[in-house]
Amino acid sequence: MKAALVGTGRVAAQHLACLSALPGVTLGGVCDLSPGAAAAAAERYGAPAFTDVGAMLGSVRPDVVHITTPAPTHFALARAALEGGAHVLVEKPAAESHEDVTALLELAQACGRIVVEDYNYVWDPAVVEIRDRVADGTLGDVRHVEVSIALDLFAAGSRYRDRDSPHPALAHPAGVVSEFVTHLASLAHVFIGPHGAVESVWRRTGPDGEIGELRALVQGAHATAALSFSATSRPDGFTLRVAGTRMRASARLFDRRLTLTRPPRHGLPRPIGSLANDLAEGVAAARSGFAAFYEKLAGRPGSYAGLWALVERTYDALAHGTPPPVSHADIAEVNALVAAVVGGAPR
Repeated sequence: MKAALVGTGRVAAQHLACLSALPGVTLGGVCDLSPGAAAAAAERYGAPAFTDVGAMLGSVRPDVVHITTPAPTHFALARAALEGGAHVLVEKPAAESHEDVTALLELAQACGRIVVEDYNYVWDPAVVEIRDRVADGTLGDVRHVEVSIALDLFAAGSRYRDRDSPHPALAHPAGVVSEFVTHLASLAHVFIGPHGAVESVWRRTGPDGEIGELRALVQGAHATAALSFSATSRPDGFTLRVAGTRMRASARLFDRRLTLTRPPRHGLPRPIGSLANDLAEGVAAARSGFAAFYEKLAGRPGSYAGLWALVERTYDALAHGTPPPVSHADIAEVNALVAAVVGGAPR
């Protein structure tokens, strides 16, 4: 299959590195509005450089187009790629409104093509292990999920404080939260399914009062989820907790750490059971630290392992005619949750 990529920013490097490692995939072209950026990426990965998407689509005729540009451009670029006959793998959010996401999925259906939105953390190894333990019954029935992201986005030198080149997210009703809410929603969705009622609480933070704090409670059919985002917290952290009827699982996704908390064995005092869980957590922390260090030395994707897994699974599905790792139904339901959460953002 022939791939093409639009946008040569930071995450694009991971897409390109993964594509270069996939057997049977050829990179047909790289496009960026900056001629220098397009040329640099194209030279590194041995592909033609373009500054015009239409010209690239007409010349390369790719099977799959990767869209890694800023969020406001995703819808138009994805539409052009679909109309050009390509499948689309697009960074989140696929579009800035639920209506545009719906239109994109309808167009893909009409064109006989698929759209895959990058829910990379859904395919993170720690999350996959939790999902497997849910599927085989080890964790029991899921009752509650917590997804929390804490960042220091407005620190000195941050791109979110550049007044000469304002970040596109700052113009969104949800402010900087719009850059990350899809991560929260996609992880909640994979464990609780389509949402019911949603309640959101917001607080404005940042130098100019940008929206930077979100807390949301989501009702699913059989479980609840609590979503949390902070743009002014230190140190950075990304945590997933899943509470089941047999055990709890906790993953620190930035640190690549997974901890399973089991109830104490029958007859053991509670303090002894807690000590056993603490020891297990310490072992898990040591293992994750060594693993992260080894992956760094070996040039492996590290915290982008979920993205590599999603890209690999997408191409495998296209090659064999099997369902993609992220279905159109998944995208519709996740973006409906995003819209419900963001709908409570103060204007």
